[in-house]
Amino acid sequence: MTLIVCLDACETDHEAATDEREPEIRVEKVLSVRRELGEGRYYVAEKLDVIVDRLLEDLLQDNRCKDDSRR
Repeated sequence: MTLIVCLDACETDHEAATDEREPEIRVEKVLSVRRELGEGRYYVAEKLDVIVDRLLEDLLQDNRCKDDSRR
């Protein structure tokens, strides 16, 4: 699911896909970030390290699960 689709779904209060792998969309958080971005108070650079770390953890976890299922 793309970011734009997620944000559109949040705005319309539409439920996210029911796929077990889809993360829960935290509507309040998305709207808060959008508001902060619009006000110039949300700084992506400060959060980039955290985002990259989380993405890498997710990728590593996915690879471990795939490796385990092949055995």
